[in-house]
Amino acid sequence: MYVGRHAFSKWARLLCACLLAVFGAAGIFRAVRSGLAQERYLRYKYGHMVGTRWEVPPAASTNLVEMYMTLPGKLPEILDACEKAHRLCPENYYFAAFAARQALWVALVVDRDDPVAFRRHFGAAEHWSNVALSLNPYDFENYHLHFRILWEKGDRDEAIAWWRDTVLAREFWNPDLRNHLIDYCMANGDYSIARREAVFLRGGSKELRDFDAARRRRTARSATKGK
Repeated sequence: MYVGRHAFSKWARLLCACLLAVFGAAGIFRAVRSGLAQERYLRYKYGHMVGTRWEVPPAASTNLVEMYMTLPGKLPEILDACEKAHRLCPENYYFAAFAARQALWVALVVDRDDPVAFRRHFGAAEHWSNVALSLNPYDFENYHLHFRILWEKGDRDEAIAWWRDTVLAREFWNPDLRNHLIDYCMANGDYSIARREAVFLRGGSKELRDFDAARRRRTARSATKGK
């Protein structure tokens, strides 16, 4: 059966229009879901309609006293909202990092004397930190949060090795990351490694120089007292 050029062109345009309509509807659906997830994140982190009579304050205050009093009660709501936002837009790592940071703060500051609550909130922090890091392994907040969780778990050597072999190896040119590594090594008592890393910094590391100067002063005072 012969199909004329005009009829073929008409059906081709109709097919293109249908495809555009389908892809457009899918794009709108995706945009709405992403917008809802982002709105939920911004509302919990920064508040809603701030400065008006309908103001909803942020879930986490910058005031430490207010955080201590209010954040533990709000944390389950934050984690639930993060779970819902993640289902709406799995690519958004901002809310995951925010939830992990709040859960870690509650675990370390509020739940130290409550082993059950500590394990629950620390586990939530570890879970959402892993989610955020898997979505964006190049974000400073994400890998610093991951390092802090390893450190607080007691895996200090593992945390330092991960920072050195993953973070610093990828951005070896960044002096700030090397300074962090030196600080972590000093906090762990690995002074020889700290000195070896300081060689790569122009002028060395200020923290390491201050530490060596303080140690020399203590040695001098001890020698003076011994005379």
